[in-house]
Amino acid sequence: MNNKGQTLVIFVILIPIFILILALVVDNGLIMNAKNKIINTSEIIIKNVYHKLDENNHESLIKELYDKNEIKYTNLITNYEDNKLTIKIKSAVKSIFGKVVGMDKYKFEISLTATIENAKIIIEKG
Repeated sequence: MNNKGQTLVIFVILIPIFILILALVVDNGLIMNAKNKIINTSEIIIKNVYHKLDENNHESLIKELYDKNEIKYTNLITNYEDNKLTIKIKSAVKSIFGKVVGMDKYKFEISLTATIENAKIIIEKG
């Protein structure tokens, strides 16, 4: 029997599957990179401004620092009560390969809460 036809069919079927898997890996890498950049920047912002905050100026100060660090966000919500700072940030990453299936952007939300315990700033992701 001649197996050349079967091998060609398997090869033709596996190539698109392999390309789709690589595309998913690239897009997920872009998402993870954007999330990590926002989380790391948020932690630095929290550590630098936590002691300077009061209940009146926290939102404008934090937004200004995100803008200085060139963090793109679609929605930023800050709450500072009882020495507890909560930041919720929504952002989106442009898709490279998601456009094939109709997704221009991947949207995600990050929430961080900072409190002080034993003179240390504790940051929880949530």
